[in-house]
Amino acid sequence: MMWKRIPNSEWEISDEGDIRSLEDGSPKRQYDLPSGYKQVSIRIGAKYSNYYVHRLSLAAFVGPCPDGMQVNHIDGDKANNRSGNLEYVTPRENNLHAYRLGLKDPAPAVAAMTKASQKLTEEEVLEIRRRYDSGDGSHHSLGREYGVTHACIGAVVTRKSWRHLP
Repeated sequence: MMWKRIPNSEWEISDEGDIRSLEDGSPKRQYDLPSGYKQVSIRIGAKYSNYYVHRLSLAAFVGPCPDGMQVNHIDGDKANNRSGNLEYVTPRENNLHAYRLGLKDPAPAVAAMTKASQKLTEEEVLEIRRRYDSGDGSHHSLGREYGVTHACIGAVVTRKSWRHLP
């Protein structure tokens, strides 16, 4: 078993996900959360707080989490905090991984996208694009006017949705 110091703390974590004191080697109790993740209460720097074990493991064995990235459990088991089972990924990669493993049901996301696109007619989409291109409305104002979100308007004007229309 290999141990690495948790950055800015008096604790170390093993490649198996166990945590112990640097001072006397005593193990630190981990708590199982309803979400399936494991959490531990320790002081890092001047801040005593609760931390996810998977984040501590990857920080110790790989380095700090890059901005905009998340920790992914490769085997899909949120309680498996072995360093070899963890990786930094983008939120999109994390979601796709969860869909592939069957941990997340893509149906709600697909249904929400379908529902939003069904609120607009082809004529409305063409009118939104024409108005937006001419400067007659923002994503927010057009969204309010047509009863959809500003993100939906953004997808319409950038042709991420309704691609089949000119």
